[in-house]
Amino acid sequence: MPELCSGCPACVLVCPVDCIYVDEDWAATGNELWSQIDPTVRGD
Repeated sequence: MPELCSGCPACVLVCPVDCIYVDEDWAATGNELWSQIDPTVRGD
């Protein structure tokens, strides 16, 4: 999910193992995906 990372270089600069890359084609997730998520938390 792109919302977890905006693709900015902040993490890229400090990543100790060089495994994070800037995503030049970053785009936000569409609203249709969020309508499929059930926001209820169940503590069974």
